[in-house]
Amino acid sequence: MLFDRRKLALAAVVSAVLLALLFFLGNFRLPDLSRADPSWLLGVAAAYLLVVIGRGFSLRALAPEDQRGRMLQWLQLAGRHQVLFSTIPAGIGDAGFPILAKQIVGIELPVAVRIIAQFRFRDILFVSTMGMFGLVLLGFPGIYGLLSFALAIPLLWFSDDIAVALLKLVRSVAPKIRILAFLQQATDHPRPQARDRCIRTAFAMSVWTAAVAAVISAFRAIGVHLTIGEALLFIAAVNIAGAMSLSIAGLGVSEVGAAAALVTGGMPLQQATSLALVVRPTLMLTIVSMALLIDVTAGALKRSGERAFSKP
Repeated sequence: MLFDRRKLALAAVVSAVLLALLFFLGNFRLPDLSRADPSWLLGVAAAYLLVVIGRGFSLRALAPEDQRGRMLQWLQLAGRHQVLFSTIPAGIGDAGFPILAKQIVGIELPVAVRIIAQFRFRDILFVSTMGMFGLVLLGFPGIYGLLSFALAIPLLWFSDDIAVALLKLVRSVAPKIRILAFLQQATDHPRPQARDRCIRTAFAMSVWTAAVAAVISAFRAIGVHLTIGEALLFIAAVNIAGAMSLSIAGLGVSEVGAAAALVTGGMPLQQATSLALVVRPTLMLTIVSMALLIDVTAGALKRSGERAFSKP
């Protein structure tokens, strides 16, 4: 089972311990809100709205042309998957993606496994590259940025092929015949054309650009001006820490990553922990809210269209 009482209890304990540690180390105090501008929260919401919509387009672009269906289905899938991914531990949300894809869009389970593998591998590449560029912008030697860029271009171009190759590697060591047959279907996919590679990379780039805008807007809402380098490192650290977390919604683990990124950018520990404990939960709640909005809206529009079509 993906969930049981022991796992949930362990996740809750991990979150509580790490959050308590952050409060203790940072001698937590509320940030100075004298320069706060809550109107920037609208920018956070708008940016995350674009993130979830962009993920819907990205997922659809990875599907076979004869299984792409209506865009509303993919937006609903993107919204629901984002809620799942943001609120439960580690990669369990991705484990549930194939089931959601089959229920909402009608995609076959093996195809959905291939789609989420390609989708997530491209995300990993973007987040890693963003983190490296963030370090360079904060004063680390520029050669690392050049090397990162030189490595990122071919990896992004062939990211779909690499993701499928990784699935084939899993297939080669899988002990069960049923899993072998399942992964055989998942990896039975023609290589994408150059146009497909460009479109998928462009969608991913737009998603992560919007995500950076959301982070900058969230800090501006409480009167803190984050540089591009700090924002890139912040978002990379939060996502990498969250991906490795066993806690509910990444609570505690992601805040540690956020605080570490801010300290690396030169911020005092107390200020960094205080901001991390305020900003990161705000970001998480906002993206979940926007994802729920898209899920509910797309579902309602889809049902309305179906009723209109069924009328004589």
